[in-house]
Amino acid sequence: MDISFYFTLYKKMVEHVKRPMESKADSVFATLKRTELIQKLYFEIFHLVNMAHEIPKKYSYMEEFREMLTQVDLDELLRHEQWIKDNERQRKLNMKFEKKRMQQMRELFLKAKIKSYSPVQQKKYNKWWPIDYGWEIDYYW
Repeated sequence: MDISFYFTLYKKMVEHVKRPMESKADSVFATLKRTELIQKLYFEIFHLVNMAHEIPKKYSYMEEFREMLTQVDLDELLRHEQWIKDNERQRKLNMKFEKKRMQQMRELFLKAKIKSYSPVQQKKYNKWWPIDYGWEIDYYW
């Protein structure tokens, strides 16, 4: 079915729900349930459409279906493909080093030489309050 049909159905149901319901028919509640699903899907599609313009900025992605009014620069295309290959190679190398580092941390953890298996170092607790708002009565002078 056409999506515009569902949107008109949704608009009709919104108008219907504004008034108090006195019907005990199951068809009304089935229609309301379907309308809620339509609304949910509509907002998901709306969100995806609004986020689609962020892809080229975030991933330096060259659009596959771009306007063909301008001539394609072959050098730019080759540079971009080389950049992708270099990044893939670097990612694999980083994954190898990270795997080795985590294995070493795991071995140290199992030998009880370190207390935390987490790669993130936690800050030590400071017994004095930070002076965020000027003078503090508890500050050690």
